[in-house]
Amino acid sequence: MERHRAASDAWDSMWSGILQAQSGHHLRLLTWSARNPAADRVVREHLLGTMPWHVEPALLEEVAAHDLKRFRRAVLLTRISRSCRNGLTPAQARERYADELAAASQEERDYVERFLDEEMQPGYLQTCLPLRCRLGGARRQANLAVPPQPR
Repeated sequence: MERHRAASDAWDSMWSGILQAQSGHHLRLLTWSARNPAADRVVREHLLGTMPWHVEPALLEEVAAHDLKRFRRAVLLTRISRSCRNGLTPAQARERYADELAAASQEERDYVERFLDEEMQPGYLQTCLPLRCRLGGARRQANLAVPPQPR
């Protein structure tokens, strides 16, 4: 767990340094990262959350608008995840959220289905969710410029 946290911190730090040093190339880096999912999330988080004052306003607005389009999917996935954590099977979750899934775009449905198929296997949430929550909490705190809470 510590090695994973150290690797994640190094990855975030590396991208922070790149984005600060290459402020004239944010659009190029963003375009490249869109084809590389591991980098895309961290690049977007840094541009929006840790260094927005270094980003050209039009590009910042474009990145934020793109992320807002994904917000509905994130909310649906969060609700489904919580339901599964609380005991629903993936099939029951599909049934419970059928109307919302039907209203979602094909891309959103595919994303949710991939999560349900791959990650909602027995034991997955118990082993992975605490890590995601801790990492997500740390990122949110960094993005909001709130000092991290002591562990």
